[in-house]
Amino acid sequence: MVTPLMRRLQNIRQTAFAYLAHPGATHDRYSHSLGVMHQATEMWRNLKRYHPELGEDDSRNLCLLRLGALLHDVGHGPYSHSSEGFFRDFADMRELQAELSSELSVPLPKLGAAESISAAIVTSPAFRLFMSACAKDSEYPLSEIPCEEIARLFFGWNTNTELPWISRIISGSIDADKLDYLHRDGEFAGLETTVDLTRLYSNLRIANNRIIVLRDGLSSIADLAENRFSLTTLMYSEPMGRTADAMFRRALEVDSRRSSTKLDSCAAFFELEDSSIMSYLRSSEDPLTKDLAWRIQFGSLYAVCFSISVPLLMQRAVHLQVLPDEERCEAIIDSLRDPKRQRELESRLANRAMEIKRERFKGQVVYETVRGFDGEEIPFSPDLVMIDVTKPLNFQDLGDEMVLVHGQELTDDFVVEAGQLLALEQRRLSYRRNLWRGYIITHPDFRSAVRSAVVEYFDEVLAATPFEPSDD
Repeated sequence: MVTPLMRRLQNIRQTAFAYLAHPGATHDRYSHSLGVMHQATEMWRNLKRYHPELGEDDSRNLCLLRLGALLHDVGHGPYSHSSEGFFRDFADMRELQAELSSELSVPLPKLGAAESISAAIVTSPAFRLFMSACAKDSEYPLSEIPCEEIARLFFGWNTNTELPWISRIISGSIDADKLDYLHRDGEFAGLETTVDLTRLYSNLRIANNRIIVLRDGLSSIADLAENRFSLTTLMYSEPMGRTADAMFRRALEVDSRRSSTKLDSCAAFFELEDSSIMSYLRSSEDPLTKDLAWRIQFGSLYAVCFSISVPLLMQRAVHLQVLPDEERCEAIIDSLRDPKRQRELESRLANRAMEIKRERFKGQVVYETVRGFDGEEIPFSPDLVMIDVTKPLNFQDLGDEMVLVHGQELTDDFVVEAGQLLALEQRRLSYRRNLWRGYIITHPDFRSAVRSAVVEYFDEVLAATPFEPSDD
C-alpha cells in the first residue's frame, strides 16, 4: 500500500520544468525515492559481502538505511528544487532549522530546506504513531529504530559510533541518491547516462570507518562525473526549462505580496504539489501571476532576450577595447547570482527599456503594458524582467572520494582522491569559462528594448577597466 505521504511524491516532478525541452523527463520524486532505496540496499549488501565482520544480523541497520533512503525526499515542495529557493527564507523555516539542529545534534549549516521538512515530518508525533502501528504487524524491527536516527541520515549525519559511515550511503560523495538520479534523469530525458553500477558495488570497501573505492571502480566514478557534466550542460541549464523556472519563481514571489496569499509558510508548500500550486497561481487575483502560470502550463513562455557567458563578455570587451579578463568576466556573472543584486538590476533594466522604447518611437504612442493570455492589460514593470544565472558545474563531492590505487589495504601511500585522478577541477574550470550561462528573460513585447538595456549595462561594467595593449 502506498501511503498519502509517498503518493504525494507521485505528483512532484523530479526535474521540474525540464520536460518542456525533454518531453520524456516527467518522472517523479516517488520513483526516485524507490530507486534510492534500491541503490542503498545494493550498496549495503555488497559491503556486507566483503566485510563479514559487520555481523550476521543486520536487519536493524538495513531497515534504518532503507527507511532513510525511501523518506529522504518527502519534504520536497512543488516542482522540487524550483520552489525550494522561495520557501527556504520563510521565518518558520529558520525556526524549524534551529529546532532540528538542537533536537538532532546536526550542525545548522548542514540543514537544507527540503531535508529539514523531511526531518520534521519523520520526527513528528503523527509519524511516530504511524511507525508504532506498522511495527505491530511488520517483519522488520521498526520498533528498534528511533525516528531521530532516520532523520539524521537525510543530512549525512550519524551518531552511531559502530557504523559511522552508514549515513554516507544516503548523503555522501558517492551516495544512493546520486547513483539513482544521475542515471534516471538522463534516461528519461533521452540522454546517454549509463553507469556500470555492478562494477562500482563490487569495488566498495570500508577502511578507517569510511567508504573507499578500489582502483577498478574508478571508471564508474568517471561515468557519474560524465553524467553530471552532461545533465548540467544539456538538461539542468537548458534555456526553455530555465525560463519556465524563472517564471514560476516570479509568480510565487508576486503572489506572496498579496495580503490574502496562501504562500506564507513552509506548511503551505508541503500541502501543495505541482498541479495544485499551478491551479492556485492561475486563479490568483494578480494578473501577472495568473499570466505567468497560464503560460507555463498552456501557452508560450517568455523570451530569452540575452544569454550571458564568459566568451560573450570577452568578445564584448575586445569590441570595446577593454582588457579581456576571464576571471573578471566570471566575477561579473557570479555577482548576478545574488538575489538582491538581481532585483536591483531587473529594476534598472526595466526602467531603461521603457526609456529606449520612448526614444525609438518618439512622437508615437508607446504602449507601457503587455497583454495577458486573457487579453487583460498588465503594466510593464521590473517583475517582467527576470535574471536567471544557472549554477556553475558542481561534481557534488564526487572528486573527494578516496580511491585505493594499489592493493586491498588502506595506506596513505596508495590512496588518491578521485578528483585528482579524473582531473575534475580542470573540467569544472573549463565549464565555467566556456559553457556556464545566465539568461535575461522578459515578455516578448519588450524583448528588443530590454536587450538593448542589457548591452548598455554590460558595456558600462566592462568599460571600467581600460584596455592596455601589449608591446608584442
